[in-house]
Amino acid sequence: MLSADCGVPGVRSDGYSVRAAGQFCVVGVEVVNRGAAATSFDPGRTALVDGEGGRTAPSPDALALPALAAAAAQVPAATALTATLVFDVPTGADPRELELDGSARAPLPALG
Repeated sequence: MLSADCGVPGVRSDGYSVRAAGQFCVVGVEVVNRGAAATSFDPGRTALVDGEGGRTAPSPDALALPALAAAAAQVPAATALTATLVFDVPTGADPRELELDGSARAPLPALG
């Protein structure tokens, strides 16, 4: 994981904008495929997990923005993909971890 920034009221991409219902947490990730075959990265299989165990899926409205839509991609063998994920979490939520594929979790870096 590269970065995390919460408390963002809205995101813009290529002239389009989306406002958060609560607050956006914008998370930059690097997905590394250490395997011998290509694999896919699906942002829909990620979630932010808060301090109380609540899970928030990526914002479908934000993922539709042109610059963020590329987050879903094939990752060739022995390469890395950098992507931006946007989660619309309730105001006051305390996101702590990024969950991948329903099981693997990575702690969020210090929130900016």
